Amino acid sequence: MDKRKIVLTQRFVKKLKKADDRKFKQISAAIAKFQNGEDETLRIHKLKGKYKNFWSFDAAYDLRIIYFLSQDGSIIIHNLDNLGTHQELYAN
Repeated sequence: MDKRKIVLTQRFVKKLKKADDRKFKQISAAIAKFQNGEDETLRIHKLKGKYKNFWSFDAAYDLRIIYFLSQDGSIIIHNLDNLGTHQELYAN
């Protein structure tokens, strides 16, 4: 399987660099798995409500990464507002 084309926004990268070591490693590993098509453990799913045009996958038990598919098929991973625990992401 070909690797997925993933684009990390500048804001996402900036915030990722500020994450503690544990979160940085979890997020980096999850993105690598996602890019390589190793979907089984990531719990990929389409979102609803205010995120209805987005998808999510797990970096850890309570750490989600939200993304959307661009028109050219690239996967755009967003900024810190879309990176965090389940409560941080989906609370009003």
